[in-house]
Amino acid sequence: MSSTQPPKATTLHDVAQVAGVSFMTVSRALNTPDRVSPATLDKVRQAIAATGYIPNLLAGGLKSRRSMTMVGLVPIISVAQFLPTVRALTEALDEQGYQLILGQMGYDHAREDKLITTMMARRPDGFVVIGKLNSAAAR
Repeated sequence: MSSTQPPKATTLHDVAQVAGVSFMTVSRALNTPDRVSPATLDKVRQAIAATGYIPNLLAGGLKSRRSMTMVGLVPIISVAQFLPTVRALTEALDEQGYQLILGQMGYDHAREDKLITTMMARRPDGFVVIGKLNSAAAR
């Protein structure tokens, strides 16, 4: 019986090797592209595409102390009155570079408390509650 391990994630070092540049150049190309020549930036972008590199936002979030995520809590997602609010929130957050993590409370006090605890553990940059919090602990 053999165990299969998940594939190793592509790192900036892998991208640097494929692009033929240093790790620092790749980092600079991603974080301050205006400080890298267009030719080098093109090589780095091609290497990212070739390797399938995806930045580790958890690692970056630890350094910056920002997750670039916001939590939106709704009572029931299928209720039509909440949909325009969720859409507007998603669009407004996207303009600022944030992603919305949506949670459905279901008018259940125990679920509300558990959902908030779980979402807090993910360290979002903020919460938006659509409707009202019923649980005293949650408030």
